[in-house]
Amino acid sequence: MNDNSHVPREEFEQFRRNALWALSRLREMVTYQGKELHHLRSLLQEQVALTRQALNHGKSIRIGTGPLWEKQNQAWAKELVRLIRKYFNEDDIQELLFNFDLSYGDFRNGGRHGAIRRIVLYFYNRGTMSELALYCQIVRPKVPWPLTAVDVSIS
Repeated sequence: MNDNSHVPREEFEQFRRNALWALSRLREMVTYQGKELHHLRSLLQEQVALTRQALNHGKSIRIGTGPLWEKQNQAWAKELVRLIRKYFNEDDIQELLFNFDLSYGDFRNGGRHGAIRRIVLYFYNRGTMSELALYCQIVRPKVPWPLTAVDVSIS
């Protein structure tokens, strides 16, 4: 066998570790998505029951996600702000903005804490907080980031 076709053991081991890490992350993401789907199913069942009850009593109904879901998302946003403040320094915040193709100038007013609030609000308003949370998880894997609203308890 030609030595040029042989992959050095160290390279193979590094590739193997990277592949196992990626597989582990995918499993975690699937688990979190399963939790979110379970929670959404529960909310939908609750909404269906309330709708039936309202219709049976001749009341009009308003279709939407409801205040409970909004409160859950707000708790998620607050937790992301808290954790980013704790684990990200100024360079990390600038790197985050760069990776999402956002301008630092649009978020810097109000200092570091104000910038973090505005960054989370940016993702909150677009319904993409899971992207922000996943990014944070990748950058700081040892921190228990809530990857979905379901992972946050409402106080």
